[in-house]
Amino acid sequence: MRFCSERDLPGSRDGVYLFCNYVTQHEQRLFDGFVALLAGDIDESVRLRLLDFMQGQGDGDGLRTRLVKALEELVEELRSYKKRKKEFDTSKTRLEQRPQDDATRDEMNQLLRERDKMLELIKEIDGRDPRALNAALYGFQLVVR
Repeated sequence: MRFCSERDLPGSRDGVYLFCNYVTQHEQRLFDGFVALLAGDIDESVRLRLLDFMQGQGDGDGLRTRLVKALEELVEELRSYKKRKKEFDTSKTRLEQRPQDDATRDEMNQLLRERDKMLELIKEIDGRDPRALNAALYGFQLVVR
């Protein structure tokens, strides 16, 4: 037995999809490894409930689908922040071209504060390592064979 490692999931900005593809390709092996960790602590009904949770049951999404949806929402959020940042930059350029009176300076200061907050959000999302999920799994010692 070995741990899921960087070798199994190369790092890239597409790491989410690489991870999901890896899970899809090795779903049974991963599930069997997880169940093996719980060997003496669960019975067949719990094992089946875990399998239903992972794969989804009826109208419910499986774990993989929920993960992809959440990550896609995050990507869309990032896109909207970047679009809004461009709008701030355009507004800033327009304000810089206007005569610099108190009202214009106040408007510029307000715009820059909002833009800075937007940049913080973008930086927070961009700073998340796509391999963080793999690291978390490693931390919990999700074993694969």
